[in-house]
Amino acid sequence: QFYFQTGRGFSPAATGLLLMGPSIIMLMGNALSNALHKKGLMRSLISGGMTLVLLGNLGVCNLSIESNLIFVLFCYTLRFFGLALVQMPLTNYGLSVIAPELSGHASSMFNWTKQVVQVVSTNILTVLLSLNLNRYYLAAGNIGMPQEGTMAYRLAAIRAVNTDYVYLAIFLLISLGCTFLIRPQKNDKR
Repeated sequence: QFYFQTGRGFSPAATGLLLMGPSIIMLMGNALSNALHKKGLMRSLISGGMTLVLLGNLGVCNLSIESNLIFVLFCYTLRFFGLALVQMPLTNYGLSVIAPELSGHASSMFNWTKQVVQVVSTNILTVLLSLNLNRYYLAAGNIGMPQEGTMAYRLAAIRAVNTDYVYLAIFLLISLGCTFLIRPQKNDKR
């Protein structure tokens, strides 16, 4: 969203329309994930989904103001589809290892922890984005505070977004490695 609005100069409405396609694909991915999970393909869904998220993320690590919009949307679609494949099986796996009498507490703790991690990671990435934007703005030979709306600001914003995607790629790579540590369950076919 920040890339489309700040870097490319699209309006919020145009950005929303652009991201509607990947969101619809994510909805279809959720339905596919549910169907495949019932067939006992949990580990495959998790590792395959993480691979798609990583590939989509790597595709947007080197964006520019001239980046092909179709390619960028394809990468976002890969990321969203991969997330759709991962979410439900990973949640199910995490909660299935808990004793049945503790499942209510485990579900509450899982949701609470998920919310905290999302908020903290979003804040960290936002701070890093802001710091990198200022750094890239000054490194380009500009002086003073970044002036929003200028070409120098847009270029610095795109470089900062790329840096955030690199940070995410590192964590996604670690997460993908962790998916191979998942122990198979009784009904898991892989």
